[in-house]
Amino acid sequence: MFQIVKGKEAVEKIQSGAHVCIAGNLNLLEPETILYEMEQSFLQTGRPADLTVMFPVFLGSASGRGVDYLSHEGMVKRVIGGSYAAMLPNRRLNQLILDNRVEAYNLPMGTFYNLLRSTGAGQPGMFTGVGLHTFADPRHQGGRLNAVTRENLAQVQELDGEEWLYYPRLKVDVAVIRGTSVDEKGNISLENEPTSQGIFATALAARQNGGIVIAQVRRKIRSGSAHPRVVMVPGRLVDYVVLDERDEAVVSSHPQSVLGGVRQPVEKRASFPLTHRKVILRRMLMELQKGSLVNLGFGIPADLPAVAVEEGVLEDLTFSIEHGPVGGVPGWTGTFGVAMNPDLVLDSNQVFDLYTAGMLDAACLGMGEADQHGNVNNHKFNQMIAGAGGFNDIVYRTPRILFAGTFTASGLKTSVAEGRLVIEQEGRIKKITPAVEEITLNADEAQKHGQQILYITERAVFALSGQGILLTEVAPGIDYQKDVIGLLDFPVQVSENLKEMDPRIFREEPMGISLRSKQPVH
Repeated sequence: MFQIVKGKEAVEKIQSGAHVCIAGNLNLLEPETILYEMEQSFLQTGRPADLTVMFPVFLGSASGRGVDYLSHEGMVKRVIGGSYAAMLPNRRLNQLILDNRVEAYNLPMGTFYNLLRSTGAGQPGMFTGVGLHTFADPRHQGGRLNAVTRENLAQVQELDGEEWLYYPRLKVDVAVIRGTSVDEKGNISLENEPTSQGIFATALAARQNGGIVIAQVRRKIRSGSAHPRVVMVPGRLVDYVVLDERDEAVVSSHPQSVLGGVRQPVEKRASFPLTHRKVILRRMLMELQKGSLVNLGFGIPADLPAVAVEEGVLEDLTFSIEHGPVGGVPGWTGTFGVAMNPDLVLDSNQVFDLYTAGMLDAACLGMGEADQHGNVNNHKFNQMIAGAGGFNDIVYRTPRILFAGTFTASGLKTSVAEGRLVIEQEGRIKKITPAVEEITLNADEAQKHGQQILYITERAVFALSGQGILLTEVAPGIDYQKDVIGLLDFPVQVSENLKEMDPRIFREEPMGISLRSKQPVH
């Protein structure tokens, strides 16, 4: 039978040396009270210590919150994360990793969720093709993020003549989850949450291991009050429940159009400013086909729906985010991971099943760095740890992949004037290099599987060819010898049919495009 306790009391149940798995995503389903009390307990008593902390998605979108509460040397000895916080104010954990003061791994997010599901179902582990020949492969980095991390979490095994990554089941002593309500039977419901973030799989994995489940909720309700479809975790899995004791209602408040209660009109806003970011988004949008199911990644691609609304083609596309929403307008409310007016919201396990089954038509992803061979590194570069997130699962069987990124970074200044792109100041970091630091996308493997890949920047477009990247387009106003080839530290192929990017991209008014009907990719 579950108990309702104070956050401090719940944290006393977590033993030093425990394996703790935390569900959530940034401020979505963030168990703020529990994480805060874990830090307070460690600072005051030195316990719990030597934890192995696991999270499929980084938690904490405000400075010092989320898993950064746990970022104290001695409190955590090992971290296993699907994503990290390179671009966010929460960087204490990343610094511990970079300073070699904690063991750290990065697992592809979908692999992580499915491993939790397999663990909870009592399976010995799971096989997956996601991550083969990339950083996740033990023949590369094996997901290890620093020098003190030596053990491999996965093994390469052959089944029926094919290679697979095999991950043994996870050890989970404590599951920390978040919901909206707990009823009198301990059932956890999500009526005021826009996503579910694998909380059932996380809870079940802990109970399968003989561990405990600590759930934070906003309120207590009568049994039967919540619609059964929003009840996600049965009470028999729940040990301790903590009522919100801090500011969660303010930090994680969501409009009804995100929760599915109403459908809000999608009205055009003030035009997205014509910057190099919009140039990239417009060029990316022109590659999409009517009727496509399209994944949107974090970073530049997250603003693609806003450009689709400007161009009047939103209804021609179905956007999907790995955190759950399918359809609607992702990012319209300013929060990545949710969508206004979604057609449906799946659990993250289901979303990744959809992706690895090959149901996506296209993926629009950010580009940390790329190289002359076409490899892409999105998880660790330039002393930043972002983590792969869902990247590897998204690209696994997706036929068309569009990468978005500026040609240089850290200081790049541009303008668009009279239909031409002007480079006012180059960035200090070259994003297309002779060789990436680590491989998140393996271009050779993509070629073998017939995937079509474009690398779209503000001044040039490259395509993946059998010999690496091929320059196919340049922006009007750009001297491709000086502004593109002259800045690369390797000889690049140039298409015999090198052309100028569509001039409509560089005009203030809408482009007036019409998306092509979807064609099969061979």
